Amino acid sequence: MKKLLLPLLGGLFACALTASALPLLTLTEVSNTQLNYSWNTGQSGLITATSADHFSLNMAIPYTPFTTPDFAVGNWIEPDAPLRYNQVYVSATFTNRLQIIVISDTGPQANEGTYDNGDTLTSTAGTFAVVFNDAMDTVPEPSVLGLAGMCLLFAASKRFRR
Repeated sequence: MKKLLLPLLGGLFACALTASALPLLTLTEVSNTQLNYSWNTGQSGLITATSADHFSLNMAIPYTPFTTPDFAVGNWIEPDAPLRYNQVYVSATFTNRLQIIVISDTGPQANEGTYDNGDTLTSTAGTFAVVFNDAMDTVPEPSVLGLAGMCLLFAASKRFRR
């Protein structure tokens, strides 16, 4: 049993190290004309829309070593409109270029939105990961909604007591 357990634990430890060492691209939609990007390797910037809700950027790959062409394609469900989604395409090529294309607020969805806001997608060859955050359409936490509702009820009760 000990002989089996040690390689198993060693393999899990290696997998955990590999997953945390992946370059992570975080895309954050701030408005329908601004998308921010940041890498856990330190680089960050702004992607200006080519038109409303359409973003495109071609940049040098900010991580090394780069050995394999790779891509990640995913659809993140809109936080405030579950039948719509944010479509993300990231492609790394042998020319050490990275192409990022985002079409936001698209749909209606036909079971295409496979990730929730803030979920992580690992690229096909496993050389990088992508997270998409829709900060523009984030649905408030239930506690905030409850507090707002209580304030409205309190204000309404004061109004009717006069």
